[in-house]
Amino acid sequence: MGKAVPVLIGFLASLLGIGGLADKVLGVIRKIRQRIENAIVKFWTFVKGKAVKLLSKIGVGKKDKKEKKAKDERTTAEKQRDLDAGVKEGTRLLKDENLDKKEIQKRLEVLEGTYDLQELKIVTDKTEKDKETLHIHGKVNPEKDGEKVQRTNKKLSKTIITYSYGRSVANPLTSNRDEGDGTIDIPGWSHAQLLNKKNNVWRRGHMVSEALGGKGSVGIKNLSIISQSTNSLMDKGPEQFAKNETKKGKTLIYETTWENHPKKEDIQNFAKWVNVKITDKETNKIQENYLFSDLLPPSETVDGVKFNLNEHGRPTLMKEFGLSQTFVIEVIDERNKNGNFTSTRSIEERMEKYYLDKGYSKNSGKFDNLYDQIDIIKAKLKLPNLELRP
Repeated sequence: MGKAVPVLIGFLASLLGIGGLADKVLGVIRKIRQRIENAIVKFWTFVKGKAVKLLSKIGVGKKDKKEKKAKDERTTAEKQRDLDAGVKEGTRLLKDENLDKKEIQKRLEVLEGTYDLQELKIVTDKTEKDKETLHIHGKVNPEKDGEKVQRTNKKLSKTIITYSYGRSVANPLTSNRDEGDGTIDIPGWSHAQLLNKKNNVWRRGHMVSEALGGKGSVGIKNLSIISQSTNSLMDKGPEQFAKNETKKGKTLIYETTWENHPKKEDIQNFAKWVNVKITDKETNKIQENYLFSDLLPPSETVDGVKFNLNEHGRPTLMKEFGLSQTFVIEVIDERNKNGNFTSTRSIEERMEKYYLDKGYSKNSGKFDNLYDQIDIIKAKLKLPNLELRP
């Protein structure tokens, strides 16, 4: 720009010299020449700056998002160490069949920054009908290729679980599965709870575990009462095996069959034996077969255990306290809404209000029954195994 200014000045002078230009005028131009140059340069700089901003808004002349990095001060050994670590982490991600390639690449970009690498990417070596072979390539000067990993490139089928009495089957069982859910109250559990007051050993066990997508909400179609030790063995054995295999991308058939001990009043749904068979669905070969046999029945009586009116549900309150079913349902409803009772007097006062709020008159049979039930509770609380504690 500076070289063009004198030419421009000469041009202006030549224009002014048309018809003759006095030396005096040319002298003035020479005196102010520097100021003219400065003004023109300043104007050009202003215009250029505005133009750059305008062009950048429409995507022209933008700088690369990645700013130029500072000089790498690491030694060759340190670069190799970071390269090894980055490729190792990337290979671990590549082996996880639960991650798709798009998600893996996102994580590789994070690892690039973590280990200050120039590049960390997935390279496809071979593609077949239902699988592909890939590896991780890293670069920082030196470069390195990770071990080759074979991944299934087909979409995994969704896990389907069917439930029936004595048999629950996940077919197929894959890593593509919905979450399972917890347990619910089942017949026989009230007796197990009584036994647990003395020795806490009984559990409501999932036949297809919650971790594999099994539902406890279906009740005795997927729940049976088993000991803590059996529950632990099932968790560490078939359930852990299935979790590991499906994580690798395997498709399985997970079948659990079981039989309960014969029902005897409140004692029911305690498992006599449980069998878990795991089959590779693609090869139809049995991978594992776990049999939990000769499971002992529970004790029928609980010596030394006290029944607290505030802790138990309908079956125990009816059986141990001798209360009517309708009254027990109403007492439990009031207890759940407003907390435990503190005395027989508090039961009487709170249930009076409960009935009045529901529109019953004090002269109705509902109140006569209330006072009869309170008398029964008072009599029962004199027994050594019954109590009322907040």
